[in-house]
Amino acid sequence: MRRELYPEELSYFYQKTGEAIWHLQIVEDFLVRLYMIKALMVTVGSMSEDEATSQVTTLQRKTLGQVIGLLEKGSWVSTDFIRRLKDFNSMRKWIVHNSAREDGEALYTDKGRERFLSKICQFTELAVDFQHEIQGLLVEYATEQGVQTDEVFEQSKRRVRQLRGE
Repeated sequence: MRRELYPEELSYFYQKTGEAIWHLQIVEDFLVRLYMIKALMVTVGSMSEDEATSQVTTLQRKTLGQVIGLLEKGSWVSTDFIRRLKDFNSMRKWIVHNSAREDGEALYTDKGRERFLSKICQFTELAVDFQHEIQGLLVEYATEQGVQTDEVFEQSKRRVRQLRGE
């Protein structure tokens, strides 16, 4: 059946698209930090805070594909991880650049809407999975380097409480 989206459906569509992009940005930030720590800093204290901040700022200007390329050049992550990131990046390109042009008309049918939203929700799930995986890689590496991760997590929790106004 062909019809326009109801206002509630449109609101849900926008909410899910925004959620996907939000989680994408978190993955991008995590990947920058993974590259920084495993490729540039290598050991604790090998770079000043100012140098690290400057490098992070430079890396954050890169596209997801460029960051994946940097990770691919080294042996800091598995080839399977790189392959999955490339697939994720293809999905990102569809959501951010091509979804309206390629599949916008699908929103006018029940099955098309379902398929369209399913792809966006699948992307968000992948983004959250990558966040957990990258966090695990960072914690594992930090532990290997002798960083007291419990202390780092406690600092993070304090920062979150501070942001909440507690």
